[in-house]
Amino acid sequence: ASGRPLPSLAGIVGTGKMWAYPEVLTAMVKDGHVPSFKEAAELVTELGGRFNSDLPIEEVVNAAHQASGICVMAHPGRSDLGPAMTAQTLVALLKDAPVDGLECHYRTYTDKDTARFRALAGEHDLVMGTGSDSHGPKHPVDPRGYRAIWAKGLLGRLGIEVEDQLDGPVWAPGMDPLAPKLKRKGAKRKDRQRRSWWRRR
Repeated sequence: ASGRPLPSLAGIVGTGKMWAYPEVLTAMVKDGHVPSFKEAAELVTELGGRFNSDLPIEEVVNAAHQASGICVMAHPGRSDLGPAMTAQTLVALLKDAPVDGLECHYRTYTDKDTARFRALAGEHDLVMGTGSDSHGPKHPVDPRGYRAIWAKGLLGRLGIEVEDQLDGPVWAPGMDPLAPKLKRKGAKRKDRQRRSWWRRR
């Protein structure tokens, strides 16, 4: 619709169902419209596209449960894909679609985000997931390792036993060295002032 042909899309989708992500984004990169998944996602959003399914979530959850699957809500804190999940929206979701867990550790979460989603999962007796949102090397990022104990309940449901931690907290702020840091209030203004000062010199 925007005049950007995607000749590789049919081959990428094959006989399966086409989703905006990752098939369309892969084609956008492969056909030279953007250099990476990140720019592809930004362009899709800019053009009014969305990253959602055409099936009601309660049907998806029900089908997964009938097939003995486990439903974990992926990156509920990503506000760029829609409103970030709140305590109220989680309660509403659980009424219609009883998901089994929340992704409580994610590559863009600060410690504050992780603490909030771990608390929500604990409050509703949901398993806690971890994820980097990697769909392959550099798509959009490389896979990232997390401590198995952070997803002990989920791994247990999958038949993977994780030993209990004998001392200290299972998770606490600062334990994930790759977690993004919150910028202090006024930090951006100070950065701008510092750059302006150097330009004047």
